Amino acid sequence: MARIHYASKGFREQSEILTRNDVSLKLKGKVYVICVKSAMVYGSETWVMNAEQIGRFEWTEIMWCVSEG
Repeated sequence: MARIHYASKGFREQSEILTRNDVSLKLKGKVYVICVKSAMVYGSETWVMNAEQIGRFEWTEIMWCVSEG
């Protein structure tokens, strides 16, 4: 899915901030929502998603959270 690709690119671009220990979780959360999650769900209000696509989005988001911690 192209959206996951764009969101992955955003995650990689912001990984320096998202993986730093001296940055608060609140700020990391804001950066994640603004730069990563927004890219992943852009235009989603017009999509019809099946269970597989929903699962892929959820799995991707979980993997980012695990790799950040």
